[in-house]
Amino acid sequence: MRRIRNLVLLPSLAALVAVSLPAAAMAKATAAHQAPASCGGTVFHGIKLQNIAADNYMAESVSSDDLVLYHNSGQYWDGFRDHSGHLIIYRCGTHDVLTDKPDAKCLKGYAGCAYVTPYKDSSDQWWSRIITGSSWALETIHSTSNNYVLNDPQSTKVQGTHVVMDPYAVGRTNEEFRVVG
Repeated sequence: MRRIRNLVLLPSLAALVAVSLPAAAMAKATAAHQAPASCGGTVFHGIKLQNIAADNYMAESVSSDDLVLYHNSGQYWDGFRDHSGHLIIYRCGTHDVLTDKPDAKCLKGYAGCAYVTPYKDSSDQWWSRIITGSSWALETIHSTSNNYVLNDPQSTKVQGTHVVMDPYAVGRTNEEFRVVG
């Protein structure tokens, strides 16, 4: 009788293993596509990005997913490299990352806008840094955005100004951000 019981259990055990292996593999794949919600980015972490032209800080809007400038937002940013080595910049403590939308013309005369949207591992969320001394220009590497950088339109001091995307120009301070740790 014992032998029969073991034979019945073996197919059940095999089925359990077959079900759990894909689930474990899927969990690992999902984890690779999620921005960490902690504040411990592997490239940089716990920083504020202050626009040099107007002294405003980059922030996620409190009412939408717009990337905007506030005088003092209290929001921090982290950077990490995804499984393919792309730089992802996300809002500390969230899964929301900087996202370029080349087709979203939020302000007249500008090619596109930046938003803070959930991480989905796509090219509109891949960035590089142009580092000049103590300032950064954050450049998208999205295939249709012509390597635009984040830009403070009109170097305004008005809070809530939408951050736009514009072609990089050396020395243009409204495209440069000071890292504040």
